[in-house]
Amino acid sequence: MELQIGDIVELVAELDDSVIETGSHMEVADISGNDCWVYYGNYQILPVPKTVLKKVFR
Repeated sequence: MELQIGDIVELVAELDDSVIETGSHMEVADISGNDCWVYYGNYQILPVPKTVLKKVFR
């Protein structure tokens, strides 16, 4: 899956010690290695592994 900044993604697997709930939609803010940094609610930007994200739309 090729993600780009601005893509809308969905969290498809639970993350330990994360405020992000499974099924949440987020916007990709940056991409670094195996992580995407996403905008999520009141939290400015959080890192999430690419392996637990599914692209919803651009």
